[in-house]
Amino acid sequence: MESVADAFAEMEERLFETYGIKCPKCHKLLLRPKIFNKKGEKMAGACATPGCGYKEADSKAKERRNENVDLTIKAYKNDAYGYLEKASVTSSLKVFSKSFANYSTGTVNEKRALTYARSVSAKLCDETVHALLVGQTGNGKTHLAVGIMLDYLKRNNYMKKAMFIDFPQLMDQLKMGISNDDIGKKVNQCLEEAKKCDLLVLDDLGAERDSDYSLSVVDTIFRARENESIVVTSNLAGNTYEERYGARTFGRLKMHGSGNTFSFNGIDDHRR
Repeated sequence: MESVADAFAEMEERLFETYGIKCPKCHKLLLRPKIFNKKGEKMAGACATPGCGYKEADSKAKERRNENVDLTIKAYKNDAYGYLEKASVTSSLKVFSKSFANYSTGTVNEKRALTYARSVSAKLCDETVHALLVGQTGNGKTHLAVGIMLDYLKRNNYMKKAMFIDFPQLMDQLKMGISNDDIGKKVNQCLEEAKKCDLLVLDDLGAERDSDYSLSVVDTIFRARENESIVVTSNLAGNTYEERYGARTFGRLKMHGSGNTFSFNGIDDHRR
């Protein structure tokens, strides 16, 4: 016949769980209910040792939940940055050190540029965006494009995938890949990721050598990103895009592009 102690132990095992926290008084593992409270959160624990009577304060349980959330976000961040570094095509990973926080805003135009970039990042969380940052070399287009990408990841608790492609660098690697299987395999994998990641930053479009092959690559990327978010930086101006890449490709760039273009004219060279 089952004893009262056995019945109690069975009920305890069915209704309560340990969670790795020890009682500060008797050092036994605390127990907490397996069910969640009305907010969908785990409740505070208590010590089951006879005569102890220690109960964990709700504030401690909340603090622990926050720590668990922070650890989860940190894990997602590591994964997101790992994907970013592996999938991207760039001459230097130092480009990912650029952010909104270290962008210079010494002039009115620079402040306008930063405000624009922040608005794009916020909009990306709710809708598909085709953003175009245009202007001369060195005036901060790449800096803010990377800033948009990193801020977008942060806003989504790093649960999205983003990648960066230096387009002239991509074209050079595609050419090298013709005679080098390892490079060819890696760069072709990057192109595949560029088609399906949540956000693509395409940097320095128009700086590549003009050829039928480069036009084909641009068309491939924009065809895949037709209804997916993309941020493009370029020093091309006006109707040059349509003249260079064709009406069909330019039409895809304009989709989801209303109000998302910004000119960096009037901003000094940041590289000086």
